[in-house]
Amino acid sequence: MHAYDAQAVVGAPQPLADEVALDGVDAFLFTCCATTAPWPHEPAEVEYHAVEGRSWRLSLSADGARATRLAPPHARPASAAGTDPDGRRLRSGHGR
Repeated sequence: MHAYDAQAVVGAPQPLADEVALDGVDAFLFTCCATTAPWPHEPAEVEYHAVEGRSWRLSLSADGARATRLAPPHARPASAAGTDPDGRRLRSGHGR
């Protein structure tokens, strides 16, 4: 990831290999998003699905935030779902 940043600074960014990009998502979820600080809202789960085949779940609760890797066949295009404050179900999706 830092190689890409350096390439971008000199105006010659190159695409990241899929494995490098996926490892970056994995590292971000397990280091930057993980915490023992309590989630101050109702418990929630956010799933991340990369079209390249990996998936993760970020669980948010009074115990903090915890990431887990999901085994295939969970992999599918990116999407999000939840409820608004009035209890209406929300869903959004994006795929290739």
